[in-house]
Amino acid sequence: MILGIYCAGSLGKEIYDLAVRVNEIEKRWEKIIFVDDVCEEKTFYEAEVHRLSEWQEGSRDIEFVIANVTPRSRKQIYDRLMEQDYQLAQLVDPTAVISPTARIGAGVIVRGWSTILCDAVVEDNVLIQFYVGIGHDIYVGRHSVISSNVAVGGKTRIGEQSYIGLGAAIRDTLVIGDDTIVSMGAVVHQDVGDGVIVVGNPARVVRKNDSGTVFR
Repeated sequence: MILGIYCAGSLGKEIYDLAVRVNEIEKRWEKIIFVDDVCEEKTFYEAEVHRLSEWQEGSRDIEFVIANVTPRSRKQIYDRLMEQDYQLAQLVDPTAVISPTARIGAGVIVRGWSTILCDAVVEDNVLIQFYVGIGHDIYVGRHSVISSNVAVGGKTRIGEQSYIGLGAAIRDTLVIGDDTIVSMGAVVHQDVGDGVIVVGNPARVVRKNDSGTVFR
């Protein structure tokens, strides 16, 4: 089995390092490569770079994780892989702590020193960065990204394709909508709707999330 890290970029390098650490323990993959349809280089970060078209649709010789930090881009890549019947891999840092009653979907990446507590649900293709605290009974929708040092209180629901910025704090039992951005350092005390950007303490809506662009 080969692990394909989809996107040869800055996050891709970090995910490559994570995959190597996991593979040293679990011996899951014969090879770890990058898959990127725009990178012109044949090697990146000392690993091979391939096009997706090099594999037959639905090949069981390769499984993927998506190394892109923008939720809309994660969804686009995910949809392409699913349309061609490829498999997604879970990639969990050995230092992460995950309750045995938590449910983790396909393609989920959990990075170092993060915690996912009892009865939490993390759906497919979610990226959880360093030092994230996911409390009990939390739901995180597909393609969402939880940045480093985020704390999410118990029984909170985070929708699909949303982005939670560095150091944000979300009170327990809230609902964060789909396609929403919670900005860096925001402190969320009340529900947040779909397709908006919130900032500050207390967090407030500043505009609609029209572009889906996380970094400018």
